[in-house]
Amino acid sequence: MTSPQCRAGDTAFLTTLAWCISTNCAQYHVSTSRLEKYWEEQCTGDPAVAPKWGYSAALLNITQPPTQGLTKGDLLNFTALTPEAAWDIQLRTLTFVEREEALHAKYGVAILVTGFAIPIVLTCLGYLPFMTGILERVKPYLVYPSTVGTYQVRPLPYLLSNAPTVGQGLYVTLMVILNIILTAVNFKSTQPHGWYTTRYQEIMAYVMFRTGTIGFALVPLLILFSCRDNVLLWLSNWSHSTYMLLHRWVARIFGIQVLLHSILALALYRDTGEYPAVGS
Repeated sequence: MTSPQCRAGDTAFLTTLAWCISTNCAQYHVSTSRLEKYWEEQCTGDPAVAPKWGYSAALLNITQPPTQGLTKGDLLNFTALTPEAAWDIQLRTLTFVEREEALHAKYGVAILVTGFAIPIVLTCLGYLPFMTGILERVKPYLVYPSTVGTYQVRPLPYLLSNAPTVGQGLYVTLMVILNIILTAVNFKSTQPHGWYTTRYQEIMAYVMFRTGTIGFALVPLLILFSCRDNVLLWLSNWSHSTYMLLHRWVARIFGIQVLLHSILALALYRDTGEYPAVGS
Protein backbone atom coordinates (compact mmCIF):
# COMPACT_ATOMS: atom_id res chain seq x y z
CA MET A 1 0.00 0.00 0.00
CA THR A 2 1.28 3.45 -0.93
CA SER A 3 2.34 5.46 2.12
CA PRO A 4 1.28 9.09 2.75
CA GLN A 5 4.93 10.13 2.59
CA CYS A 6 5.23 8.60 -0.89
CA ARG A 7 2.10 10.41 -2.10
CA ALA A 8 3.34 13.68 -0.62
CA GLY A 9 6.46 13.71 -2.79
CA ASP A 10 5.22 11.96 -5.93
CA THR A 11 4.99 14.51 -8.76
CA ALA A 12 2.96 12.28 -11.08
CA PHE A 13 0.43 11.45 -8.37
CA LEU A 14 -0.02 15.08 -7.32
CA THR A 15 -0.43 16.42 -10.86
CA THR A 16 -2.80 13.59 -11.83
CA LEU A 17 -4.96 14.23 -8.75
CA ALA A 18 -4.93 17.99 -9.31
CA TRP A 19 -5.99 17.60 -12.95
CA CYS A 20 -8.77 15.19 -11.98
CA ILE A 21 -10.08 17.61 -9.35
CA SER A 22 -9.92 20.65 -11.64
CA THR A 23 -11.74 18.96 -14.53
CA ASN A 24 -14.40 17.04 -12.60
CA CYS A 25 -15.23 19.49 -9.82
CA ALA A 26 -15.72 22.43 -12.18
CA GLN A 27 -19.21 21.25 -13.12
CA TYR A 28 -20.23 21.41 -9.44
CA HIS A 29 -18.84 24.96 -9.01
CA VAL A 30 -16.71 24.02 -6.00
CA SER A 31 -14.76 27.01 -4.72
CA THR A 32 -10.97 27.01 -4.85
CA SER A 33 -10.79 27.47 -1.08
CA ARG A 34 -12.74 24.23 -0.53
CA LEU A 35 -10.53 22.40 -2.99
CA GLU A 36 -7.41 23.68 -1.22
CA LYS A 37 -8.84 22.58 2.14
CA TYR A 38 -9.59 19.12 0.77
CA TRP A 39 -6.11 18.95 -0.73
CA GLU A 40 -4.43 19.79 2.58
CA GLU A 41 -6.49 17.30 4.59
CA GLN A 42 -7.01 14.39 2.19
CA CYS A 43 -4.42 14.53 -0.58
CA THR A 44 -1.88 12.21 1.03
CA GLY A 45 -4.37 10.14 3.02
CA ASP A 46 -2.99 11.51 6.31
CA PRO A 47 -3.70 15.11 7.41
CA ALA A 48 -0.43 15.10 9.35
CA VAL A 49 1.59 14.54 6.15
CA ALA A 50 1.54 17.62 3.90
CA PRO A 51 2.15 17.32 0.14
CA LYS A 52 5.12 19.11 -1.34
CA TRP A 53 2.79 21.31 -3.41
CA GLY A 54 -0.56 22.89 -2.74
CA TYR A 55 -3.46 22.29 -5.11
CA SER A 56 -2.87 25.43 -7.19
CA ALA A 57 0.88 24.79 -7.34
CA ALA A 58 0.31 21.25 -8.57
CA LEU A 59 -1.91 22.56 -11.38
CA LEU A 60 0.78 25.06 -12.39
CA ASN A 61 3.26 22.21 -12.75
CA ILE A 62 1.14 20.61 -15.51
CA THR A 63 2.79 21.95 -18.65
CA GLN A 64 0.22 20.54 -21.08
CA PRO A 65 -3.16 18.80 -20.75
CA PRO A 66 -2.77 15.04 -20.27
CA THR A 67 -3.95 12.76 -23.05
CA GLN A 68 -3.09 9.29 -21.76
CA GLY A 69 -5.34 7.37 -19.44
CA LEU A 70 -4.23 5.09 -16.63
CA THR A 71 -5.16 1.42 -16.65
CA LYS A 72 -4.76 -1.22 -13.99
CA GLY A 73 -1.16 -2.34 -13.66
CA ASP A 74 0.34 0.79 -15.20
CA LEU A 75 3.17 2.61 -13.44
CA LEU A 76 2.06 6.14 -12.60
CA ASN A 77 5.08 8.17 -13.76
CA PHE A 78 3.18 10.73 -15.83
CA THR A 79 0.18 13.02 -15.47
CA ALA A 80 -2.68 10.71 -16.35
CA LEU A 81 -6.33 11.10 -17.23
CA THR A 82 -8.77 9.57 -14.77
CA PRO A 83 -11.08 7.07 -16.51
CA GLU A 84 -14.59 8.50 -16.60
CA ALA A 85 -16.15 5.18 -15.59
CA ALA A 86 -13.88 4.84 -12.53
CA TRP A 87 -14.58 8.42 -11.47
CA ASP A 88 -18.33 7.92 -11.82
CA ILE A 89 -18.23 4.74 -9.73
CA GLN A 90 -16.32 6.48 -6.93
CA LEU A 91 -18.68 9.46 -7.02
CA ARG A 92 -21.77 7.27 -6.69
CA THR A 93 -20.07 5.14 -4.03
CA LEU A 94 -19.22 8.10 -1.82
CA THR A 95 -22.64 9.70 -2.40
CA PHE A 96 -24.46 6.56 -1.26
CA VAL A 97 -22.11 5.98 1.67
CA GLU A 98 -22.62 9.58 2.84
CA ARG A 99 -26.38 9.10 2.56
CA GLU A 100 -26.26 5.95 4.67
CA GLU A 101 -24.03 7.56 7.30
CA ALA A 102 -26.45 10.48 7.62
CA LEU A 103 -29.36 8.06 8.08
CA HIS A 104 -27.44 6.05 10.69
CA ALA A 105 -26.87 9.20 12.75
CA LYS A 106 -30.45 10.40 12.26
CA TYR A 107 -31.98 7.12 13.39
CA GLY A 108 -29.60 6.80 16.32
CA VAL A 109 -30.53 10.27 17.56
CA ALA A 110 -34.22 9.48 17.07
CA ILE A 111 -33.97 6.42 19.34
CA LEU A 112 -31.95 8.31 21.96
CA VAL A 113 -34.34 11.28 22.04
CA THR A 114 -37.39 8.99 22.18
CA GLY A 115 -35.98 7.03 25.11
CA PHE A 116 -35.09 10.23 26.96
CA ALA A 117 -38.26 12.19 26.19
CA ILE A 118 -40.99 9.65 26.99
CA PRO A 119 -40.72 9.96 30.81
CA ILE A 120 -40.72 13.77 30.57
CA VAL A 121 -43.65 13.96 28.15
CA LEU A 122 -45.79 11.53 30.15
CA THR A 123 -45.02 13.42 33.37
CA CYS A 124 -46.01 16.74 31.77
CA LEU A 125 -49.25 15.22 30.48
CA GLY A 126 -50.09 14.21 34.03
CA TYR A 127 -50.18 17.87 35.12
CA LEU A 128 -52.85 18.81 32.61
CA PRO A 129 -56.22 19.41 34.33
CA PHE A 130 -58.25 16.93 32.31
CA MET A 131 -55.61 14.16 32.63
CA THR A 132 -55.85 13.64 36.40
CA GLY A 133 -59.02 11.56 36.32
CA ILE A 134 -57.88 9.63 33.24
CA LEU A 135 -54.58 8.66 34.87
CA GLU A 136 -56.31 7.47 38.03
CA ARG A 137 -58.52 5.17 35.96
CA VAL A 138 -55.57 3.93 33.88
CA LYS A 139 -53.14 3.18 36.73
CA PRO A 140 -54.79 -0.11 37.80
CA TYR A 141 -54.22 -1.40 34.25
CA LEU A 142 -50.81 0.06 33.39
CA VAL A 143 -48.88 1.05 36.51
CA TYR A 144 -49.63 -1.71 39.00
CA PRO A 145 -50.05 -5.07 37.20
CA SER A 146 -47.05 -7.09 36.06
CA THR A 147 -46.61 -8.26 32.48
CA VAL A 148 -45.64 -11.75 33.67
CA GLY A 149 -48.25 -13.33 35.91
CA THR A 150 -47.57 -12.74 39.61
CA TYR A 151 -43.91 -11.72 39.16
CA GLN A 152 -44.29 -8.26 40.66
CA VAL A 153 -41.52 -8.19 43.27
CA ARG A 154 -40.02 -11.66 42.76
CA PRO A 155 -37.25 -11.76 40.14
CA LEU A 156 -37.83 -13.71 36.97
CA PRO A 157 -36.05 -17.06 36.58
CA TYR A 158 -32.74 -17.44 34.70
CA LEU A 159 -31.43 -14.11 36.03
CA LEU A 160 -33.83 -12.09 33.85
CA SER A 161 -34.29 -9.51 36.64
CA ASN A 162 -37.75 -8.22 37.57
CA ALA A 163 -40.70 -8.34 35.23
CA PRO A 164 -41.82 -4.91 34.05
CA THR A 165 -45.25 -3.59 34.78
CA VAL A 166 -47.60 -3.15 31.86
CA GLY A 167 -46.58 0.49 31.47
CA GLN A 168 -42.87 -0.32 31.69
CA GLY A 169 -43.45 -3.15 29.25
CA LEU A 170 -44.98 -0.71 26.77
CA TYR A 171 -41.84 1.44 27.02
CA VAL A 172 -39.62 -1.60 26.41
CA THR A 173 -41.84 -2.76 23.54
CA LEU A 174 -41.67 0.68 21.92
CA MET A 175 -37.86 0.69 22.16
CA VAL A 176 -37.68 -2.82 20.68
CA ILE A 177 -39.99 -1.88 17.79
CA LEU A 178 -38.06 1.32 17.10
CA ASN A 179 -34.76 -0.56 17.05
CA ILE A 180 -36.11 -3.23 14.71
CA ILE A 181 -37.68 -0.76 12.27
CA LEU A 182 -34.84 1.75 12.19
CA THR A 183 -32.27 -1.02 11.83
CA ALA A 184 -34.06 -2.54 8.86
CA VAL A 185 -35.42 0.31 6.71
CA ASN A 186 -34.31 2.76 4.04
CA PHE A 187 -31.26 1.09 2.52
CA LYS A 188 -30.29 1.85 -1.07
CA SER A 189 -27.70 0.15 -3.23
CA THR A 190 -25.58 1.29 -6.16
CA GLN A 191 -23.74 -1.16 -8.38
CA PRO A 192 -21.03 -1.28 -9.49
CA HIS A 193 -19.66 -0.12 -6.14
CA GLY A 194 -16.17 1.13 -5.44
CA TRP A 195 -15.84 -0.86 -2.19
CA TYR A 196 -18.04 -3.95 -2.57
CA THR A 197 -18.37 -6.22 -5.57
CA THR A 198 -21.94 -7.39 -4.93
CA ARG A 199 -25.18 -5.85 -3.70
CA TYR A 200 -25.21 -8.47 -0.92
CA GLN A 201 -21.91 -7.18 0.46
CA GLU A 202 -22.93 -3.55 0.12
CA ILE A 203 -26.24 -3.90 1.99
CA MET A 204 -24.61 -6.09 4.64
CA ALA A 205 -22.01 -3.37 5.22
CA TYR A 206 -24.71 -0.71 5.60
CA VAL A 207 -26.65 -2.85 8.10
CA MET A 208 -23.42 -3.52 9.99
CA PHE A 209 -22.72 0.22 10.24
CA ARG A 210 -26.33 0.91 11.24
CA THR A 211 -26.35 -1.59 14.11
CA GLY A 212 -23.06 -0.17 15.41
CA THR A 213 -24.35 3.41 15.31
CA ILE A 214 -27.64 2.58 17.01
CA GLY A 215 -25.75 0.57 19.63
CA PHE A 216 -23.65 3.63 20.42
CA ALA A 217 -26.81 5.77 20.58
CA LEU A 218 -28.19 3.51 23.33
CA VAL A 219 -25.12 3.95 25.55
CA PRO A 220 -26.17 7.36 26.98
CA LEU A 221 -29.53 5.88 27.99
CA LEU A 222 -27.81 2.94 29.68
CA ILE A 223 -25.56 5.23 31.70
CA LEU A 224 -28.34 7.71 32.50
CA PHE A 225 -30.85 5.10 33.67
CA SER A 226 -28.32 3.45 35.98
CA CYS A 227 -27.28 6.66 37.77
CA ARG A 228 -28.62 7.39 41.21
CA ASP A 229 -28.42 11.11 40.41
CA ASN A 230 -30.30 10.57 37.15
CA VAL A 231 -31.46 13.95 35.81
CA LEU A 232 -34.71 12.29 34.73
CA LEU A 233 -35.57 11.78 38.40
CA TRP A 234 -35.86 15.58 38.59
CA LEU A 235 -37.63 16.02 35.26
CA SER A 236 -40.17 13.21 35.64
CA ASN A 237 -42.16 11.43 38.35
CA TRP A 238 -40.74 7.99 37.51
CA SER A 239 -38.93 6.19 40.34
CA HIS A 240 -35.30 5.13 40.51
CA SER A 241 -36.40 1.47 40.56
CA THR A 242 -38.26 2.02 37.28
CA TYR A 243 -35.16 3.45 35.62
CA MET A 244 -33.04 0.58 36.94
CA LEU A 245 -35.47 -1.92 35.44
CA LEU A 246 -35.50 -0.06 32.12
CA HIS A 247 -31.70 0.10 32.25
CA ARG A 248 -31.55 -3.71 32.25
CA TRP A 249 -33.98 -4.10 29.36
CA VAL A 250 -32.36 -1.37 27.25
CA ALA A 251 -29.02 -3.08 27.97
CA ARG A 252 -30.41 -6.25 26.40
CA ILE A 253 -31.39 -4.31 23.27
CA PHE A 254 -27.90 -2.80 23.24
CA GLY A 255 -26.35 -6.26 23.56
CA ILE A 256 -28.37 -7.58 20.62
CA GLN A 257 -27.29 -4.64 18.45
CA VAL A 258 -23.64 -5.21 19.36
CA LEU A 259 -23.91 -8.93 18.62
CA LEU A 260 -25.57 -8.24 15.26
CA HIS A 261 -22.85 -5.73 14.43
CA SER A 262 -20.11 -8.23 15.24
CA ILE A 263 -21.74 -11.15 13.39
CA LEU A 264 -22.39 -9.03 10.29
CA ALA A 265 -18.82 -7.72 10.34
CA LEU A 266 -17.46 -11.25 10.54
CA ALA A 267 -19.70 -12.45 7.70
CA LEU A 268 -18.83 -9.43 5.55
CA TYR A 269 -15.07 -9.70 6.02
CA ARG A 270 -15.18 -13.43 5.28
CA ASP A 271 -17.22 -12.84 2.13
CA THR A 272 -14.88 -10.10 0.87
CA GLY A 273 -11.76 -12.09 1.79
CA GLU A 274 -10.55 -9.38 4.19
CA TYR A 275 -10.90 -11.48 7.34
CA PRO A 276 -7.27 -12.70 7.51
CA ALA A 277 -5.98 -9.11 7.29
CA VAL A 278 -8.58 -7.68 9.69
CA GLY A 279 -8.31 -10.60 12.10
CA SER A 280 -4.56 -10.25 12.39
